[in-house]
Amino acid sequence: MTTSDQPFLPTDDLLWRQLKTIPAFRAILRAVEARFYHQVELPEPLLDVGCGDGHFAQMTFDHPLTAGIDPWWGPLQKAQRS
Repeated sequence: MTTSDQPFLPTDDLLWRQLKTIPAFRAILRAVEARFYHQVELPEPLLDVGCGDGHFAQMTFDHPLTAGIDPWWGPLQKAQRS
């Protein structure tokens, strides 16, 4: 996956995407991380280590990642429900 495969343009406001759903301090960090991942080629399959509830991947990528693992069961259960 490259930035050309993404529906997001360099001018897209990734901060606003995050601010709509999470607190500002976390949204700022996540927007910076999202911008980084839009600049890196990520070949399939992708494993999200520490995926939590999947919120970051959902907000950052245009399609689900191949798999995600997390040591905490609670966020994984939340991700399954969403």
